[in-house]
Amino acid sequence: TYLSVKSRFETFRFSERSGALQCMLVAVDRETQTTIMGVCEVDNRPPGGEINPAPRPYISNLAVHNEFRRKGAATALVLESENVVRGSWGKPRLHLRVEGDNDAARAMYERCGYSEQGVTEDTITRTSLLLAKTL
Repeated sequence: TYLSVKSRFETFRFSERSGALQCMLVAVDRETQTTIMGVCEVDNRPPGGEINPAPRPYISNLAVHNEFRRKGAATALVLESENVVRGSWGKPRLHLRVEGDNDAARAMYERCGYSEQGVTEDTITRTSLLLAKTL
């Protein structure tokens, strides 16, 4: 049902110095070939200036259009992220954060094999969970 398009967003100079990779994945409806169902980013850039940085490689900004939620688009993006990290980058583990009260997302990540590694409370009293999976 999904087509994943990958491309690396990095500057040549930064990549050469740091070895960092970044990938944007896009899930597109196969029927229309133009309808974007969801997106996510995967990167292994060293954290720079972040408060409570997550370990790398890291899935971030996973978002699925309301029309395509609970139809497998997010799972497809997570699985493709794992393929990139394990296959193309040769990394053995993948991390992500999810809001503690996002039960649907937490359940999906658990079905994909992710487990809780830590909890962060921010100043707005949101709870963020760090999840990880050995690939």
